[in-house]
Amino acid sequence: MTSPPTPDVGDPGEPNARQQRSAQLQQVGGRNSASKVACRRGQTPAWPCGDVPGACCNRSRGWIYTATFYTAQDVNGRFCPWCIADGSAAERFAGEFTDSYGLEGVSEDVLHEVTRRTPGFHAWQDPHWLVHCQVAAAFVGEVGYTELAAHPEALDQLRTDMRLHGWHDENRLEHFLTSLGEGATAMLFRCTVCGAHLAYAHAS
Repeated sequence: MTSPPTPDVGDPGEPNARQQRSAQLQQVGGRNSASKVACRRGQTPAWPCGDVPGACCNRSRGWIYTATFYTAQDVNGRFCPWCIADGSAAERFAGEFTDSYGLEGVSEDVLHEVTRRTPGFHAWQDPHWLVHCQVAAAFVGEVGYTELAAHPEALDQLRTDMRLHGWHDENRLEHFLTSLGEGATAMLFRCTVCGAHLAYAHAS
């Protein structure tokens, strides 16, 4: 079975492999940094699929994409990671893997890289990408409070954003943040320019 254009996730039972996966970022298709996605078990959108053919190339390559794709056309099946990375899936079916919300201010090339040539990720609500240093950040994964608190700049940024969106009761705000992982979670990203982490809250 041919490996997909994503990093080796390792044995999910090994703690050091899990730690490596959480920090491991892959540039899909060898393009710019907007394509970098984390390869964490449970959020990785490509899974082994045996002999199931991809909906775009009709080839059985051993891996299939399982997350979002937005199109008005009928798609019979799912895509292989290669057809996502080279843009053929989005072009053939006139669709996008990620909504452009949140990507204001980036170049058209980066916008197309994220929406048309980068795998989306699983989320209860419509997932969206975050921007930092005027480029699309790398998606790290869905995290709870413990993982988020390991990146104080992301926690502070999320706290500030929530205040701007009406969370003025500090006790209620802190209770929500410290309860992340128990229903609501945070989507964590990393800036590919300066390395800063940022996040947005996500509730089912």
